[in-house]
Amino acid sequence: QEVILRIFESRAQTREATLQVELASLEYSLPRLAHSYGDMARQRGGAFGSKGSGETKLELDRRKIQEKIYSIKKELEKVRKNRQTQRKQREKIPLPVCALVGYTNAGKSSLLNVLTCSDVYEKDELFATLDTSTRRLSKDGKFSILMTDTVGFIKNLPHNLIDAFRSTLEEAVISDVLVIVLDSSSDDVLENYQTTVNVLEEIGAEKNKRLIVLNKWDLADSFQKMKLQEHFNNAICTSTKTKDGLEDLINRIFEICMENQVQCFVPYENGKIISLIKRECFIISETNKDDGIVFTVKTNPEIENLLKDFLI
Repeated sequence: QEVILRIFESRAQTREATLQVELASLEYSLPRLAHSYGDMARQRGGAFGSKGSGETKLELDRRKIQEKIYSIKKELEKVRKNRQTQRKQREKIPLPVCALVGYTNAGKSSLLNVLTCSDVYEKDELFATLDTSTRRLSKDGKFSILMTDTVGFIKNLPHNLIDAFRSTLEEAVISDVLVIVLDSSSDDVLENYQTTVNVLEEIGAEKNKRLIVLNKWDLADSFQKMKLQEHFNNAICTSTKTKDGLEDLINRIFEICMENQVQCFVPYENGKIISLIKRECFIISETNKDDGIVFTVKTNPEIENLLKDFLI
């Protein structure tokens, strides 16, 4: 766990990530103080039966750490409130949310960048991403979804780290679809998939719709490819280098996010609703009447809710 904490510390970029790492480090060190002061605690000073100098220092240091933990938790609470405010602002634009999740170094940030033409930090290293990054993914220049990159998972991720990064992982919990990204070239890909599933259960995201992506497909050998296709027969195989499978991935994500088919009649005077439909819905048919337009569209639950007064 100390190694993981050191890696996290070196990767932290934002204030929230720095606070989360510091909190996890303090919570890890607190129960280990007594052991580190074991020799000093045997020293005696003053009257017979009084506390030794080591015990006094242990209590002081423990109190300092507890106060620091309390202070960090208060500051993190402010950060979480700011995140909730940002999320409420984002929810005013009723777009589905797709979260990229998976084992660390599976290529989630690379996928986000190539799909949304972004420049989110990416590197071939453990925990390159500690903060969530959200970008807009559009299809055919019209309807859109929000794609979010999340912190990578790892086997036996310590519970205090899960707690510390819970606010970061909230994006996975509230997403409309989880894209589980796997490194096809890894010998431990099946074990890494199970780790991802376990962490999703721990954070309460076990019921979200899922799509499995076998990334880095160009790096896997033929035997590995055959094994993975047998195990994940509905997965999409992708490569950010060769661009293979990316179009299929985009189409599948939009199919999942926009699987609600509705029919509605919108009078011509409701121009904002007509613009919303043409901008954010997949239009199956559009029929002009004397007093309005009849639309048959595929959309997401958020948009459908805005159209409830016009549904046929």
